[in-house]
Amino acid sequence: YPGARELGAGSLDATAEAFLARQELVASTGSNVNFGVVADVSQGSGAYIHNRAFSTDSAVVGEHVRAAVAARVPGVAQTVKHFPGHGMVFADTHKVVPSVAMPYDQWRATHGEPFAIGIEAGAELVMMAHIRVTTVSKDPASLSDDWIGILRNDLGFDGVIITDDLRMLKRSGEEAYQDPATVMVQALVAGNDLLMWAVDPVSDPDYGTYDRILDALVAAVESGVVSEEQVDASLERVLRLRISLAAD
Repeated sequence: YPGARELGAGSLDATAEAFLARQELVASTGSNVNFGVVADVSQGSGAYIHNRAFSTDSAVVGEHVRAAVAARVPGVAQTVKHFPGHGMVFADTHKVVPSVAMPYDQWRATHGEPFAIGIEAGAELVMMAHIRVTTVSKDPASLSDDWIGILRNDLGFDGVIITDDLRMLKRSGEEAYQDPATVMVQALVAGNDLLMWAVDPVSDPDYGTYDRILDALVAAVESGVVSEEQVDASLERVLRLRISLAAD
């Protein structure tokens, strides 16, 4: 199907048609979540996210995000990503943790707006980005309770928050993110509902990484680092989503 750059230069009807087809493709596989709505505003052709973004204009991105999210198929949830906006940085978050110092008010009026529109349009999930916005938090947004608080309280999102693949943080080479279990606990503490870590079966054929992660998450709850109330709230959001998809 046409990519975001082509769709962003065209009509909203074309975007709706393309994303309806994507939703139908997801449904045909038996899957129930589409992670494919990119709400990032590109800063130009030098940015990693440029070809995956609808436009360099936040208003244009917002219009196409609304059309994409509204292209609904029963039983398939929509996700907007990469919050708070991969377009604020030029580098590839699969390789580094890029930083930017953008004031909150500037962010809200530009890079934040397509996410607000996507949420208003009914996106059930929001995916967090591995970028630092140093005016808001010293941590990557995916590990930042500040950014998750903004998403919940300022944008009013009450759906499911999922991290981008946290293995990307390990690939950055930063010492703080080399232990998967530690990173996953940090992501849970920050307030994410779902945590993503894609294990490579070539390097970990027994998937032992998942055992270590689960043990660390259980220990974090048992020790009080993460409250049972927080876990219950996340579970309620995930179950509410699952029930709604089953009812479609």
